[in-house]
Amino acid sequence: MSECRVLSTNHVGLVVEDLDRFLVIMTELFDYTILDRGPRDVAIQSLVTGHPDANAEIAYITAGGFTLEVICYAKTTGTARYLPKVVDIGHWHLSINIEDIEKTRKAAATYGLRELGSLITVTAGPNTGNKILYLATHEGIVIELTERHAYLCRCIHSIPTYRREPTSRAFSSNNQCDSLLAHSFNGFGLP
Repeated sequence: MSECRVLSTNHVGLVVEDLDRFLVIMTELFDYTILDRGPRDVAIQSLVTGHPDANAEIAYITAGGFTLEVICYAKTTGTARYLPKVVDIGHWHLSINIEDIEKTRKAAATYGLRELGSLITVTAGPNTGNKILYLATHEGIVIELTERHAYLCRCIHSIPTYRREPTSRAFSSNNQCDSLLAHSFNGFGLP
């Protein structure tokens, strides 16, 4: 049993070079909504980050029941550019479920997003059958487009109520589809 109980995940934060440019991508290409945007107190940001003169403008955006905190330290001295490859330790990416990967792929190019690899169909794990494609923004933020396979979408609508066994980390389930979805609900981004 863990020592600290997680009540929920509040947000994931990311740092961008140009807040306006990133918000255009997320609100016009994708249907994210801006919840809040504004500067933060330099003294407070310096305390929380441990970096002197942490001059930040922050926006909170949401879509699909998920919140992102987007931070821009453009006026902060001593910042560095961090551009890990997708396979580097410390890399992270944002995976979003979309309806039409080909349509989104074409539209993304008009917003300056570049493809990092090839469009694939997942062959193993809880995302089997899904189509995915990695895109990168100008500053290197990686967005994984995920078009869910029709089989998974059909199964989601017939999900029984899951209960966690008190002494186990396993969900109780009755069939193969339930088993696949139980793993998906355990952190793989399906609703």
